[in-house]
Amino acid sequence: DTPSFFVNFLGHIASILKQVEYPPVFSNTWGDGLFLVFEDVNHAAEFALCLRDMVIITDWKQYGLPAGTSIRIGMHTGPVYSAEDPIIMKMNYYGTHVNLAARIEPVTTPGSIYISEQSACMLAISTSQEYTSDYLGLTDLAKKYGSGSLYRLRRINQVE
Repeated sequence: DTPSFFVNFLGHIASILKQVEYPPVFSNTWGDGLFLVFEDVNHAAEFALCLRDMVIITDWKQYGLPAGTSIRIGMHTGPVYSAEDPIIMKMNYYGTHVNLAARIEPVTTPGSIYISEQSACMLAISTSQEYTSDYLGLTDLAKKYGSGSLYRLRRINQVE
């Protein structure tokens, strides 16, 4: 049944969360999506790339999912605010920067990671030489959120 397929998919993601050197400071699911908060843009980039790669190389048919199962990842860098959510009675993260990341993901090509201009700039000035991004242009964001300059995240040695 469909819920067990989805839980199996989430199990694969949970295994990556356990393996990364710098896990998110917060993680949650939202319907069929994930919401993760990292302290550093490089940590977020590494997780996003590991997640994308896992989805690409996994034989999803053996788990009852379509062979073409893919993922879209949207990423943005900016200040977020934490507070206890009175509905779920747990800590949660809020702010316009959370909303912006959520508006990038739906316009991302399956199998890709699109990042905001802010994330691209933070990666460019970081000391890490592992990641780069390719400018995609000014792109309309989901839910009539306006437009933004988006980039495709990749490893420096990855050719696309």
